[in-house]
Parts: sequence; C-alpha cells; structure tokens
Amino acid sequence: MDYKSRNPIAPTWSNDEFASRRTPEPYDVPTGARLLEVDTPDSSTVLLMQTVELCPENTSLILYAIEAPRNCSMRRAFEWGEISWLDFWFHTGWLLRINMPLNPGPVTSSYILPSQMTVSTLNFLEQLDGQFPYSLKQQQLKLSCRKPLFRPFRKFERERVERRYQQFMAKYGHRFSQDVA
Repeated sequence: MDYKSRNPIAPTWSNDEFASRRTPEPYDVPTGARLLEVDTPDSSTVLLMQTVELCPENTSLILYAIEAPRNCSMRRAFEWGEISWLDFWFHTGWLLRINMPLNPGPVTSSYILPSQMTVSTLNFLEQLDGQFPYSLKQQQLKLSCRKPLFRPFRKFERERVERRYQQFMAKYGHRFSQDVA
C-alpha cells in the first residue's frame, strides 16, 4: 500500500518539519537537477522532491514530490540511469504538488497526476534524458576539479575537491563506462 492509499488527504508540514529536508547522495552536489528528500509529516515514508519554480503570485515555491524511500528499487534504478527521468516521475501514477510559502507558514500539498506537472517541468525532465543523478554528480565533481578562471584556486581547495572526486570514483567508478571515468 502506497502513501496516497494510506493517506487520502495530502500532507501539510510545519516550517520546522519541512526544514528537515535533506540532500543525500547523489544530490549532495549542486547540479541543475535540484533534487531534495523530505520525510512525510507522520514519518511513514520518504519523498524525493524536484524544486521547480515560483508560483505565479511569487508567494511560494512549487515542488513536485514522489514517494521514494532509499531502499526503493525504482529510486535506485532512476539514480543509476536504468530508467528515464519521466519513467521515474510517472511510475506511481500520482505526485504531490507541494506549495512552500516564501514567508513563514504551513507547507501544503495536493495529489496530482504526473501529467499535471507544468509544461516547463515536463520539458526539463525530457532534457535530462540520458543523464542520471549519479552521472550528474560525477560530472559536477569532475568539473569542480578544474581551475576557475576568475578567482585564485588555493592549493588546499584544489586538493580537497580532487580528493572528493577520487573518493567518489573509487566508490562508484565501476558503475560508469570507461570513457566517462
């Protein structure tokens, strides 16, 4: 039984509850994909969220979330590129549209069909086809090892980012094709 079946009324979070959102691996490196994780208010499951855009009134941020505990096989398949972004976001048949106010207040949500995401969000997910969260992290870590053009790159900073990339590749390099690694 999925979260929506157990909870027919979409959840509402307090500011403190929603502040518990996390960026676990592979989302712990900033990429254009902007994925976060948050617990439901009753702590019965984990939601994976895609940050999207400001609402038309510029009073809140809109996010889309899907039930995706870390041990979920669909989440693992998505993170490693075994299924596309669209397949992942459509696989449950429902999403939560989360409305996070820019001023303090409750964070509300509603159940929607995946096809009800904004056109710009659907287009963005299509554009990510062929990339996956771990590949995006690998690319960003590799890019961060390059010397920046506009500010001095201290030796200890270079060593830190290079070490982080090397640790990532030591742990996951076997999952990437030779031409990527």
